[in-house]
Amino acid sequence: MPLDGMAVRCLANELNQLCRYSKIQNIFMPRNNEVVLSIYGDKKSHYLTISMEPSSPGIYLRYDKMDNPKTPYSFCMFLRKHIGGGWIERVYTKDYERVILFDINHTDELEETSKKTMIVELTGRNCNLIVVNSHNKILDALRHVDEFMSSVRRIMPASEYAVPPLQNKKLINNVTIEDLDIYSEFSVSDAIFKTVMGTAPVFGKEVCYRAGVDDMKSAKYLTDKEKEDLSAALSQIADISESYSYEPVAIYHDNKKNMKDFYCLNLSMYENIQSIKVKRFDSFLDVFTQYIGEKSRVYELSQKSDTIKKILTAHLGKVEKKLNIYQNSLSDADKVKQYKLYGELIMANLPMLKKRAENVQLLDYYTNEMIDIPMDPSKDALKNAQSYYKKYKKGMAAYDYSIKAIKEMKKEKDYLQSVMHALLSCEKKQDIEDIRKEMIQQGYMKEKQLRKKSNKKIETETALFRPIEYISSEGYEIYAGRNNTDNDRLTFGFSEAYDIWLHIKNMHGSHVIVKNKEQTEQFVPDKTLTEAAMVAAFHSEGKDSGQVAVDYTFAKNVKKPKGSKPGYVNYFNYYSAYVKADKEAVEKLRKS
Repeated sequence: MPLDGMAVRCLANELNQLCRYSKIQNIFMPRNNEVVLSIYGDKKSHYLTISMEPSSPGIYLRYDKMDNPKTPYSFCMFLRKHIGGGWIERVYTKDYERVILFDINHTDELEETSKKTMIVELTGRNCNLIVVNSHNKILDALRHVDEFMSSVRRIMPASEYAVPPLQNKKLINNVTIEDLDIYSEFSVSDAIFKTVMGTAPVFGKEVCYRAGVDDMKSAKYLTDKEKEDLSAALSQIADISESYSYEPVAIYHDNKKNMKDFYCLNLSMYENIQSIKVKRFDSFLDVFTQYIGEKSRVYELSQKSDTIKKILTAHLGKVEKKLNIYQNSLSDADKVKQYKLYGELIMANLPMLKKRAENVQLLDYYTNEMIDIPMDPSKDALKNAQSYYKKYKKGMAAYDYSIKAIKEMKKEKDYLQSVMHALLSCEKKQDIEDIRKEMIQQGYMKEKQLRKKSNKKIETETALFRPIEYISSEGYEIYAGRNNTDNDRLTFGFSEAYDIWLHIKNMHGSHVIVKNKEQTEQFVPDKTLTEAAMVAAFHSEGKDSGQVAVDYTFAKNVKKPKGSKPGYVNYFNYYSAYVKADKEAVEKLRKS
């Protein structure tokens, strides 16, 4: 859910405890809507990330490596100048508005100290990051808003800062049950949401659940007892908010690892639902970091892979177009063979064809029927026969070339589809980078390099070898390739002769290797073999197809044709196992 005023108040309190008296050591902008403050305080360093993505604005801690642009954004340079090296005096919010303020003491190049405030507005699509001076004048903002864009308020340098327009709602401390009468035509949960400042719709439902009132019931039909219970529930939550004794929770659906929702209050209404798991956290910042960090990771992967995806799609389109052209040329084979027949019949009847004509009728001795043969009246019969033989020879050469080209085009299409599958399965930015290097090596992408005075050729970097590691329940090591280059190294460099090699049948997927401890012509135990087959099915196009066939053999039975694309192999003396890609079972086997 988006951050509401209640959650922002909780977040600001935790940020104040973390950031107060911390120094801003450096400032980065990995993207045009994300600012990262490197802060140091209490003998600890943190990367405080301010996301201004309209769909999910927020402040969280970052733990992974950042890819910063070579040339910093102008707003990043502004922040470095005006708050870089400053000390955070306090972090706070006003009432239940979705605005967090950082008071910063900054010393400039002339050793003059001034107080500045960094204002983080977490207001959905209108979110913004603004820096004001001690006189409340805007120094600059991430997004400028002039009078033509908004008649409500102006966000431009030198303008006076004004808070976002307030909603016509009441603070939770001041709300009485009679205030709901204005929205008596609405459901009870909606009436609470529309009355209490800084709350999300889920807040109204949680209040109703704690009070034992049906949240869909119309507010005008509330009994005195229900009003009393609702008032008590609101007072209880108001006390929690005032004392900052929040109970942050995360919501997981169907026991999946990815968090689906979060809130700063315990959502007790979900506790008795079997398909939903509620996990409590000590810190709301931890919950939000986990939630938005995963969302940010998926977004970054999508952004980074988009370029490669477009190039792959374009190449696949070209291959499809060529395939259609070559396949259409095969349909002319009968016509080409007819040219040979015409030439043969003309040569067989050469003594009879002394007169030049536009066509002749001759007996086809293969079918014993008369056929019409078009002739060029400007040439004699012999030259017409030679012309037909020439057309036949040219047509058959084109036919043979098309057969070979179709075979090569199908291989190329298969390779590009395997790269696309690997790209869609990427878990980290390094996985995408490895695929980019593979694409450059295969000539599908050009490497951007700065021109140097030296004429020496710069060799293309090779992708890192980082197979995904698993351990079977019986202690056998299992490895799965992340991409085609990984697959080649895993099968022909890493594995030994009697290791077990697995791959999904007739689909794109990872090569999987089970290290055979004995190194004899004896397969690993059936349980390990089944688990390895599940890993192969999981890392393939067939992971959502139910039961699939996975081929397995010894690594020595896998051969790579000369000159073939990465990941392409031939294998023999194999067996097949039928398994289902059980995600939970596979993830339990994975090395942490």
